[in-house]
Amino acid sequence: MEDIVPELYKKIKSEFDSFIKNDIEIQEILKGENKEASFEDVSFLSGRIGRYAAKCLLKYINKETMPDGKLYWNVLSRTVIPIVKEAHKLINDLAITVQLLQDNEQNIGISPIRTKFNQERIESIINKLMVLQDEVIENEQG
Repeated sequence: MEDIVPELYKKIKSEFDSFIKNDIEIQEILKGENKEASFEDVSFLSGRIGRYAAKCLLKYINKETMPDGKLYWNVLSRTVIPIVKEAHKLINDLAITVQLLQDNEQNIGISPIRTKFNQERIESIINKLMVLQDEVIENEQG
């Protein structure tokens, strides 16, 4: 069977990157241009980043794009995890940029700490998708 993941991931990543690149609010904070940015902005934009990731994943990971019309752990883990990691990194970058802006304003010289990516949690979600998929197939056949 042909490995569909490299081409599939390339499409997902390209579209995700395009969304992020074209989002002026995200870019202004990442570049440090929005000196008024707050953690409320980070929270709002993190939701937007999550929606971008979900939109790209749902567009390219579906019955039509999967071998035999089924989800496979191999495909999901090699596409979902990297995109979620990228979203996590972007959100961390936004939060750190805002924290640095606020710290500089207050003459605080402490370096912000990055949150760790919880891969086990994402793998747990993928496992649930795999189980739900099996239940749906059983219901359709029975």
